[in-house]
Amino acid sequence: MNSEPRNPIIAIVGKPNVGKSTFFNKLLGERVSITSEIAGTTRDRIIANVQWQRRALTFIDTAGLGELEKKEVININMHKQVDEAMDEADMIIFMVDGTDVLNKFDLEIANRLRRGTKPVLLAVNKAESPKIKDRIGEFFKLGIGEPFGISSIHGDGVADILDEIVKYFKDKPGFIFTNTQRIESPYKVALIGRPNTGKSTLLNEITHSNRVIVSDIPGTTRDSISSKVVWEDREFILIDTAGIRRSGKIERGVEKYSVVRTLRSIDESDLVVILIDGSEGFVRGDVHLITHALEAGKSILIAINKMDLVHPDDVNINKFSFIRKLPYVYISAKTGKSVGILLSRICEFLI
Repeated sequence: MNSEPRNPIIAIVGKPNVGKSTFFNKLLGERVSITSEIAGTTRDRIIANVQWQRRALTFIDTAGLGELEKKEVININMHKQVDEAMDEADMIIFMVDGTDVLNKFDLEIANRLRRGTKPVLLAVNKAESPKIKDRIGEFFKLGIGEPFGISSIHGDGVADILDEIVKYFKDKPGFIFTNTQRIESPYKVALIGRPNTGKSTLLNEITHSNRVIVSDIPGTTRDSISSKVVWEDREFILIDTAGIRRSGKIERGVEKYSVVRTLRSIDESDLVVILIDGSEGFVRGDVHLITHALEAGKSILIAINKMDLVHPDDVNINKFSFIRKLPYVYISAKTGKSVGILLSRICEFLI
């Protein structure tokens, strides 16, 4: 327990596609996490504050735990993300799909949670119909406690869970309920780039944490992830966005919505840091991003990454004439070289 009083932290966990992100978005009243019918849509942890009964609660929306025996690197990293979220949290909401029968994955997740020390609330989602409500009692076999029948889409039962959370933490020492109005730096920096240019690696180097999954699979970051950064006594919000492909290569559905989210992050930012893959040099996809940021009237700083693989003289900075006029810095997110210089350059824009 931290010595400083703080808001309670609640992590939402469960298999993919049980409605965790829909529940999370219902709490916030906006589409912060991407929701779709594709299992595993939320790959990163999304963190936000929610106000209930004049109390502030911090919620973490996690990637689906999924089939725990899968060995693919992305699934291993997703499970690590969930484990870290559960470690950070003071309470867990275990969400299951009320329209589905319990299977070994539900039971294995329940076993993991029972072995822990954190209090757990069991949310049986998609319980809109009387038929589902009548079988809520079946979920007692998970051994988590009394199940809450809810509908994340319609909001049914969500208030009951929030009431239970507030009731649990109300008199617990070490917690303080503060107003949930976000106190953020007014200066927001959007970190954008084509897929696999190293945005998440750079964010991890800056924050010295693994809050964002890092892998060599293009498009790993689907949601826009915000982190507070303090450098040289200056504070700003750094937003790591999903990588944008050329429009002809953008898949329908989740990836398209990620692009919309990224473009919105650009529009809401004060400075856009555009990450370039130095080993590939400037390509037309980079130009499209730079053009969009310029048309949006944003300040731009170009970070030419992967300089551990290539010499600056080999980067075609002169290929597009207008790019030469923009400020840029050479970095290696992987080794950390010149990342401090990048942060100092960002802080110059804060003046």
